Amino acid sequence: MIIRSILLNQGNLLNRIKLTLGIILLARLGTFISIPGVDQIYFSNELKNNSLFTSFIPNLQGDSFLLGVFTLGILPNLNASIGMQLLSYLFPPLKRLTKEGGELGQKKITSFTRYLTALIAFIYGLVIAFIIKPYVFGWDFSRAFLIALTLMTGSLIILWLTEIINESGIGNGTSLFIFINIIAVIPSSLQTFIESTDLIIKLAS
Repeated sequence: MIIRSILLNQGNLLNRIKLTLGIILLARLGTFISIPGVDQIYFSNELKNNSLFTSFIPNLQGDSFLLGVFTLGILPNLNASIGMQLLSYLFPPLKRLTKEGGELGQKKITSFTRYLTALIAFIYGLVIAFIIKPYVFGWDFSRAFLIALTLMTGSLIILWLTEIINESGIGNGTSLFIFINIIAVIPSSLQTFIESTDLIIKLAS
């Protein structure tokens, strides 16, 4: 009986690990699905000479600087979570809902956070749509709206995937995605560091 229980637990753990790894792989592949209508080559070349873009737009992929569907990643949800915490301190009804609402109150707070995530993601996407205006074919307000909507949808999908990991996977979904995003930029950062070091050595010699 004990052995059977151990085997069942091991099988469940293995399934959770497989699910988590599958979701992470799916999320990483999604970052390489480019936003339609954007001149990615022109945009990439411009980004290499403009640090403002790379500091404002998260999750730009390596040397290609691909603007993808999942570019916003988990960032809007992090901002929404911080925003809800601040609002809970500012507005007594929200504060009471957080402290005294129990499980139902937590569900309502979670729903509010999701709505706020969608709003922040759309605003963020709209700002990006205006920033990349010179690199968009046939740019107009409808195209800007479509880009913002695409980025918002990608961010909400990431949020949904993190919740699946929290419920049925291994670890905290938000923390995992933050960690994966950090790991993803390490190779390009190392390459930039090595190139800078070589340039300094050549100038010094």
